[in-house]
Amino acid sequence: YLIDTYGVKRHKASFFVALGSFLLGIPSALAFGVLGDVKVFGMNIFDAISALSINILIPIGGLFAVILVGWKWGLKKAIEHMKEGLGAYAEKLPFLEGYLRFSIKYLSPIVILFILLNSIGIL
Repeated sequence: YLIDTYGVKRHKASFFVALGSFLLGIPSALAFGVLGDVKVFGMNIFDAISALSINILIPIGGLFAVILVGWKWGLKKAIEHMKEGLGAYAEKLPFLEGYLRFSIKYLSPIVILFILLNSIGIL
């Protein structure tokens, strides 16, 4: 992003991303020591970041991914790429294309949405 958008050189961009990651990781690393008494929603910093990542960010990322592939990028392109990766199995399993079309466009977004709602306590 830094290279494409702002024209930053690769080494400089890598340094700043690594530095940012390091600085953001410090509170998690200290959550069982110096920052052990700091609580966020009743959890230490490490557990709070872990819960946020697992229960919210991963399902949202998955939901955006299947919406992007199924609705924006297009199933035709996705199926072509999957067939290329499957090789001979694509011909041996003719039902697979229909299943993938249905699953990517409709089933996966619904299931991921249920998982997200369940993980945040709505369901």
